[in-house]
Amino acid sequence: MKTDDHICLVTDSLSCAGTSEKTACVGGTPCIIEDGVATHPDPSAFAGSIATSNRLVRVCVKEAGIPMYSAVKMITRNPVRIMGLSGKGEIKTGYDADVVIFDDEVNVIGVILQGEVVVSLLILYKEGNM
Repeated sequence: MKTDDHICLVTDSLSCAGTSEKTACVGGTPCIIEDGVATHPDPSAFAGSIATSNRLVRVCVKEAGIPMYSAVKMITRNPVRIMGLSGKGEIKTGYDADVVIFDDEVNVIGVILQGEVVVSLLILYKEGNM
């Protein structure tokens, strides 16, 4: 019943999130990563989240039918506003130039931090080489 102005997407993913790791340790306890889930060796208990931020956006857009604009707002502008931060969460003059670029499937293809390109797969993507 809430609008996209009142929802935040947040991940508390483990450090192995977004990697190809199949095992990891959480606080010294080993865990197994299968089918996008980290469990303790006894699979009856979750070990922690391995959901990356782009995965949260992808699920909202592709599975829940939420407009891309709304999903991005829920993971950028809304958390920044709630935490009382300034100069982040939107593309505006005077704000940090931190931008993540997605492809059509919400895979990260570029990252810009403070106006500097730090990851760019955009050229390969545009050339059809990805």
